[in-house]
Amino acid sequence: DILKFVQGFRTPLFDHFFELVTATAEETLLMLMAAVLIWCLAKDIGYRLGFAFISGNAMNICLKFTFHTARPIGVEGIESIRIETAGGYSFPSGHTQSATTFWSVVMMSFKKKFLYIVGTLVFLIVGFSRMYLGVHWPVDVIGGIIIGIAWAVLVNKLYDYAKKANKPELFLMLLIPMLIGLLFYKDDGYVKACGGFIGFFAGYIIESKYVQYDTRARLPIQLAKLVIGLAVLLALKSGVKLLLPASMISDFFRYGLMALWVTAGAPYIFKKLFGAKYIPIEENTSYKA
Repeated sequence: DILKFVQGFRTPLFDHFFELVTATAEETLLMLMAAVLIWCLAKDIGYRLGFAFISGNAMNICLKFTFHTARPIGVEGIESIRIETAGGYSFPSGHTQSATTFWSVVMMSFKKKFLYIVGTLVFLIVGFSRMYLGVHWPVDVIGGIIIGIAWAVLVNKLYDYAKKANKPELFLMLLIPMLIGLLFYKDDGYVKACGGFIGFFAGYIIESKYVQYDTRARLPIQLAKLVIGLAVLLALKSGVKLLLPASMISDFFRYGLMALWVTAGAPYIFKKLFGAKYIPIEENTSYKA
């Protein structure tokens, strides 16, 4: 009844609007935003986002398989659109959980009032879009919001403790259960998440210990970094897929390489190419020291 009520306001304009809204919570865009933070703005926040988002995605798939909840797709009186974004089971909503986790980490990191307002509005409207599009029940959306906030807080605290204690191996608390899950969850998305997390974790350790990359640079250099970084990322995503036979093992390897590039490969190349001399003079004190 709730979905029918929500869809009672459907118009072609709203259809396009909510399809766009739901797209903002999809894997590609959120990971690109994390990459931009790591390369150009605030790598610490980018790491927090990556760890929370990738592990949260794996957990979401585990929960879907655990609850086996059917989606509203095909239910009489409910019209479902953009169903290509609605694979697998229904509870909890992956889009809502991803958006909530992402924006919760951003809000906790920056602690700005306007971001609390913007972030909350974004993940609420993403959740609403999933109901409007007829691909999730209200309980899926509510569950996604609760789980997304809880997971963001948990991973954020783990990150803070691991960094303060200088014990990055604590992230094995997330990785080991994910790898065990490979024995039970034969899902392509889950395999990609596990591969991505291993690459992200390895890159985080390599960058922290050996690269120690500084994100600061003048605007032209920042733009150059984005062009180079995204070009290689696209090449890895598409090129490796062409070179290797289609399989879950290939996806595991491909997403691991992509995450490793984002966290360690690109920062290393950027540091070698551009170095300290391209950091604005007034901000170059760390290199002088």
